[in-house]
Amino acid sequence: MSEQEKPQKISGIIGSLQQDKQLPSVIGTLHGGHGLEETSRKRQEAQIWLEEHPLEKVEEVIRLLTNTRGVKLAEETRMMFPNDAPPYRKTISHRVDGDAKDIIEVAKRVEKTMLCARPEKIEGWLVELDAITARRGISEFSTAVMLTAYTTRLQEYPADIARHVLFSCRWKFFPTWDELREKADTLKAARQAKINALLRAAEAKTIALGSLDAK
Repeated sequence: MSEQEKPQKISGIIGSLQQDKQLPSVIGTLHGGHGLEETSRKRQEAQIWLEEHPLEKVEEVIRLLTNTRGVKLAEETRMMFPNDAPPYRKTISHRVDGDAKDIIEVAKRVEKTMLCARPEKIEGWLVELDAITARRGISEFSTAVMLTAYTTRLQEYPADIARHVLFSCRWKFFPTWDELREKADTLKAARQAKINALLRAAEAKTIALGSLDAK
């Protein structure tokens, strides 16, 4: 693909996603807009979008957010071979390159994907999961208490991640909180690490530019 074709290719992808409501302005306008306005209505729109899209699609949007701002976010990974679990690839570090202002803008927009789901939505997911899994011999009262406890705890995670951990596995029995927490913590930490890497890179570049200006 030629250099002239690349911008047209990216523009086409963005246009397709926007038309399909997969890249709404509440997450961040890719063409230099103001992103998410800190209002209750905009926050809810962002929550609803995250609730309705799978984790894989949200991660795709994050990649597009960085690429279209000219920011390079690369991950250094390593294969891990635990004794009691299947092998997996772990992110060791991130490399970030780009203009400081663009990096900060991307970080702000990626932070919008950390919004949790609405309580009523989480409760609906839990009821659905309860209907398709076997019970562990608990009472109706315990089920009601568990619903409240799980809802409160799942609000500590991005909406798409909360939904992912509930439905991505073929649970035979309704999962314990430890089973869900382990998966959710890993996914949340990975996304937060991207945001932290972007912010650190922006800070380092800003300090470097300040030092040059002072000379």
